[in-house]
Amino acid sequence: MIPTVDRYLISEYFILYVLHVNILTNIHITVFYS
Repeated sequence: MIPTVDRYLISEYFILYVLHVNILTNIHITVFYS
């Protein structure tokens, strides 16, 4: 069993990671197509 706090932290880090990847992808797309 994973404690509730650990699951909360994992989901928080996952959301941050996904946002970070999306931002980097958007920056690369903007640079390449501008």
